[in-house]
Amino acid sequence: MPEGRLEGDARRAQIVEIARRLFAEAGYRPTTTRQLARAAGVSDALMYRHFASKDDVLRAVVDRGLAGFAAMGEAAAIGRDRPLAERLMILGRAFLEVLDAQVDLLVLFVSEHQLLADDARLVGFIDLAAGGLGAELAARAQAGEVRDDLDGYLFARSFMGSLVSFVLLQRALGMDRVHPVEAEGYLAAQVHLYVRGAQP
Repeated sequence: MPEGRLEGDARRAQIVEIARRLFAEAGYRPTTTRQLARAAGVSDALMYRHFASKDDVLRAVVDRGLAGFAAMGEAAAIGRDRPLAERLMILGRAFLEVLDAQVDLLVLFVSEHQLLADDARLVGFIDLAAGGLGAELAARAQAGEVRDDLDGYLFARSFMGSLVSFVLLQRALGMDRVHPVEAEGYLAAQVHLYVRGAQP
């Protein structure tokens, strides 16, 4: 194969990566398929051989980005027997790491919410994770570690939402230029507040 030429799946993956970057930099709507093709170094015809439309490219970007959330599965299994503060730090670090790597995807979900309204995978992931942590909190309530009237699902969803908000504010909206905050310090402060609120 000549240098610089990519075949099938490799070319498609390259287009998806370039599209993700261009959509994040310029926005989905202003970015044309011709710009995508030029940035990928392919003809318009080859671009359309891989993707029928720009919407198909967006779906491929979302598919690839959401696959990154699978890394949270490992963290979900670590530290279930640890005190709540340690457990939340483990989960929080893993979630922040994934969110940080996917900040452009989060921005796409917000900016293109009308186009992506039918794609419930991101919120489905958060719902599933919040349900899992909520069930853990119910078990901790039975053991007397947290208040027995604590709604574990809402606790977990609020905790995860605070981390999504942090990443969007700091990274996407530029809050780090105005008031830099280290992710670890933010996470520790959130964990302290949540654990304190959950104590019996």
